[in-house]
Amino acid sequence: MMCSHFSANWRNPASTSTKFSGCVEYAAAFALALSGDSSELQKLGEDLAKRFPEDTPVQFEYLPTLRALFALHDNAPSDAIESLQTALPYDLAMPGTAFFAKFGGLYPAYVRGQAYLEAGRGREEAWNSKESWIIAALFLPIR
Repeated sequence: MMCSHFSANWRNPASTSTKFSGCVEYAAAFALALSGDSSELQKLGEDLAKRFPEDTPVQFEYLPTLRALFALHDNAPSDAIESLQTALPYDLAMPGTAFFAKFGGLYPAYVRGQAYLEAGRGREEAWNSKESWIIAALFLPIR
């Protein structure tokens, strides 16, 4: 669902429009989750999963991140961390949203960092992997 594929698919506006709407839907769901309004979050996530079953960013970045945000809203940081396991190989990847709309990069890593903090494991996890060093450098407060 690369939002940046407009130039590559300019001859198929229907495909481009559908894929772009998925990016907008992810952005809306992410914003709703961060604002604390999770009432629509699960519906938006289910819709993305149904409409983009073979899309790599949707399946391995967007949906795990949305599921993790939903788990954090339910005060279940361990479930959030588990939801993000499938996103680990893509933590440093730039999703389609990052190329076109300039958002979405490192969102799984950010949410994972939030989950570790809520689970009381922030500093412990900061030392466990290369990706965690990036999370620590970007998101953990310096004391």
